[in-house]
Amino acid sequence: MMDKKMKIEDARESDISLLPPELLEEIIQRALSSSPTPIRDIRSLRRTCKKFHAICSSKRVGKYVSVEDWSMYWHNKEGYFGFVRFCAESENVNASFLLGLEEMVNLGRFDIALHHLQFAASQGHIVSKYFMGVFLLGDESSRSYAINLLNEKSLKREKITGHALIERIL
Repeated sequence: MMDKKMKIEDARESDISLLPPELLEEIIQRALSSSPTPIRDIRSLRRTCKKFHAICSSKRVGKYVSVEDWSMYWHNKEGYFGFVRFCAESENVNASFLLGLEEMVNLGRFDIALHHLQFAASQGHIVSKYFMGVFLLGDESSRSYAINLLNEKSLKREKITGHALIERIL
């Protein structure tokens, strides 16, 4: 009788959830980082079980998730930017860049925008450097810094042009 009860309880746990949390986290990170619909996928994984919910809510996963799920942006902008904020707080470079653009262009909160763009630029995000340089050119006190940003070898090496910039953003 006891063996039968143990088999029923064992059947409730999936084989994958028995893996060590670090390995599960790595699997989820890789799956979400290459997913075309990471927001939908992370929500689905969170609903699976408590273990997956905890892993999907960790900053280590948020750091590597792709944030270019534009379908979510068009259907639920508030939800999308909530997700992007979570990823930016997790030090996701692309999320910091997108959040910086949102804060600058749509919300007009320039100090917050520069904070996010500065983080992304410090991690080598070239388009963030470009946007910061262009934005800071208008301020007399930061003009020399802006010119230095725009003259960096990384921008010249990448040959950032208007067309190439749009392709990188999209």
